[in-house]
Amino acid sequence: MGDYLQVAQDLRIQKILAKNNESKVLFVDSVDKINRKYQTQKRVMLLSEGSVYNLNPGKLSLNRRIEIKNIGGLSMSTKPDNYFVVHVPSEYDYIFVCETKTEFVTALSDAYQTIHKRPLSLTFKDSFEYKIKKSEIYSISFQDDLKLQNQCKHEVDSKDKKRLIVSVGSIPYVSTE
Repeated sequence: MGDYLQVAQDLRIQKILAKNNESKVLFVDSVDKINRKYQTQKRVMLLSEGSVYNLNPGKLSLNRRIEIKNIGGLSMSTKPDNYFVVHVPSEYDYIFVCETKTEFVTALSDAYQTIHKRPLSLTFKDSFEYKIKKSEIYSISFQDDLKLQNQCKHEVDSKDKKRLIVSVGSIPYVSTE
């Protein structure tokens, strides 16, 4: 189990899960959420057998619960970054930055498959759209930046305020010889 914060047995977590008739913690880690004003917010992301929870760090209080049955898919770049978008067609989407993205995506894909009896839609593109409100569409684009060694940064496009640009640095090559 990916409980990177060792909070699965915390009473606050157990109360949140019980309120929603859930009991299994499949994944928990600290993430950055990028809000609609492009500000980075520290969050705790928890995945249970039926939902993705956005929690306040420290208090572990609930900000938002997304039922897995309402998730339309995930979008990610083809580059070595930790960004991904959770698409929720009936509501609005979330941009997360997560160091353990691969594990989260795998755990969510497995839970989605269990609920829907079909695979979760995973889109890998270097430019895609997301919703910040039910009807307001923004975009995110990824570009290489060789000056950023093993790092990423994001900023608003100066020409299009509805576009987030993520610059992705190169990963150092390590020889195995």
